[in-house]
Amino acid sequence: MIRALALILLAGPAQALSCLPVGPREGYDLAAKSDKSYVVVAGVAAFDSGLLPRNRYPTTENPPAHNEIPARIKGRSLDTNGFLNPFDEAVTLDALCLGPWCGEMAGGGDYLMFLERRGSGYALVLSPCGDTHFRAPGAHDLEGIAACFQTRARCGRRVP
Repeated sequence: MIRALALILLAGPAQALSCLPVGPREGYDLAAKSDKSYVVVAGVAAFDSGLLPRNRYPTTENPPAHNEIPARIKGRSLDTNGFLNPFDEAVTLDALCLGPWCGEMAGGGDYLMFLERRGSGYALVLSPCGDTHFRAPGAHDLEGIAACFQTRARCGRRVP
């Protein structure tokens, strides 16, 4: 995920945030290439959206870089047989901000999420580029990612 953030161009206040479009399969590849450990979950995240940086710091262009928000994620985690393991855990949403651009997520609804293992818990890093969670994943996305996990194959078309 951090490698994807390296693609962001922040030359000055007049510059816009530049992110390459990332789909679920490219997100999988980013997590697989990372030196961090991840669990992949298809499910629902419940949290107070008023705690997201966009809502907490509406008048500043430089909110804190890390904004930790408690959340609960319920769904199914990925193993070699697919998304079969029940998952119901308290997690930390780590909403990253780079200047005025912050990671976002809507509560509720189905997501495919790449949760970073941190100590004995999990964190969902919400980057401004949105490469760790994908709303309303289709069966095709979930089956494809499960197949990539089973074969350890590269999943997406490109990975930075």
